[in-house]
Amino acid sequence: MNLQCQSTSGRLYYPLRKNIKIILIVVYMIIMTNGLGFFGWDLSVGKNITYIFYFATLSIGGYYLISNKKAVPFRNLFLAFFVIPIVSAYVSSVFYNYSLKIQWGSFALSFGFMTYFCLYYFRVSKKTLISAMIIFSLITFVIQLYQVMFPDGALFGRGNLAEYGITSIQDLEGVIAETDRGLARFSVGLNKLQMFMLFLFLYKFTQKQSWFNIVMIVVFLSSIFFYQTRQLMVACYVVFILALIGSLHSVAKGKGKIFFIFFIGMCVIGYYFDDIFGSIIEYSKDNTYSTDIRSEAMPFFFNKSIDGFFTITGHGYNPVMFAWGPSKGYFPSDVGYAGEMYIHGIVWIICFLYVIYRMIIRDRKRLSPVIKNTIYASLIMSPYIYPITQGIESIFFSFLVYLAYGPRQSDVDAI
Repeated sequence: MNLQCQSTSGRLYYPLRKNIKIILIVVYMIIMTNGLGFFGWDLSVGKNITYIFYFATLSIGGYYLISNKKAVPFRNLFLAFFVIPIVSAYVSSVFYNYSLKIQWGSFALSFGFMTYFCLYYFRVSKKTLISAMIIFSLITFVIQLYQVMFPDGALFGRGNLAEYGITSIQDLEGVIAETDRGLARFSVGLNKLQMFMLFLFLYKFTQKQSWFNIVMIVVFLSSIFFYQTRQLMVACYVVFILALIGSLHSVAKGKGKIFFIFFIGMCVIGYYFDDIFGSIIEYSKDNTYSTDIRSEAMPFFFNKSIDGFFTITGHGYNPVMFAWGPSKGYFPSDVGYAGEMYIHGIVWIICFLYVIYRMIIRDRKRLSPVIKNTIYASLIMSPYIYPITQGIESIFFSFLVYLAYGPRQSDVDAI
């Protein structure tokens, strides 16, 4: 009798523990995205909660790193990812006599990489991690959809409005949301995660042509469109179409269904092409300022990056760099590799490219198409949008590498 009770309680305990992990990961991601970009997060207790979570990530990940003697894939690379931003921050602080508080972006980026070791410490299964990522992505989409329909007074993804004197929800009333090509633009959640989800459900669709997978593909295609970022849309849609075409050669069953859905999709896009992409094309033709200024800023930052000792360490965040934005219109976040090399040095770029080389060239046969397609799309964007510039992006990168190289588990396939 006791053995039967223990067996029953054991079966209940493990699903419960798994569900708790999913909930905790979702909560963790919400906090690390500043409450999905919730207005006023940095002006309230939310900012301190984010700090606490970053330091907790550092502590747990660091403890696992010190106490664990087992081999962990990319252990030294992630150590380098952790150290390099901190070195850049201190170099900038000493050379420019700049407060370390201003360097928080580098510290958050650094601490975020410790998430990789936290996943090993808590023995998170890949199925649990993917489930949490799906839930977070769907929450993001629901918020996006609501705010696109009702943009005025939107509370998520509005950016830093404090510089305009808007410091409370009452101040936000009546403030019109920023528009881009006629559609309200919000930076909710993490766009690279939505990109991953698009390729995840595309892969699932090639394995099983269900209506659920089709609906999820439409959801995440829409989510990417809602960000209204040209580089993101072009990268995702190009890789999506190529992957869908490629699946016709690799899938044994369901080719007819995939081709039929692809044909119908192309017909719908063709019919509504002007409504969907017309404003983007016209915007690109009429407004070349962002393209022109980036073409000027890219060689500018490359030249500034090659600067003796700073070539290795980077310049960190410094007052000189911040002054280039208002005076010249040059922002490091707009020029991908060039901007990141200026901030964190050439070693930072080399380490990142080595991991990418491993994932899409050396280990391409063992990795899921979901991982590879996400990397391909990121690389297409990277000349203008570097994939890892914020703490939440280093966390997502940790998720990606863990899914690719983490412990093999019987409860989940290749993705």
